[in-house]
Amino acid sequence: MSIHADLVCTRCDVRLHLGKAVHEDRAPAYYHLGPSDEPPNWARDELNAVLWKLLADHARHPLKVIIEGDPDEEPSERTVELGGDTTRDISFADYLRNWPGHHPRARRDPA
Repeated sequence: MSIHADLVCTRCDVRLHLGKAVHEDRAPAYYHLGPSDEPPNWARDELNAVLWKLLADHARHPLKVIIEGDPDEEPSERTVELGGDTTRDISFADYLRNWPGHHPRARRDPA
């Protein structure tokens, strides 16, 4: 069974899905989105930019990592998920649009 986690601004009800909580010694050691053959979260440029923008946008707000099964896990009807797929959610591309802290790396063509 996979246990997932979100980083949540509890003031604004904005959340970023972190993925599966990978445990070691009964505590989360790291989080991973998608199948195990997908890159680790730290290696995903867009995900990292979203995380850093979330931290800047919600500075001085109460941020919390909510793990599946926590009492306040369920999103409300006003929750906005970054990268989510409902009409109230915000895509990563839209969230990062015109943000001065986002400088996507130039992609190299495979040789």
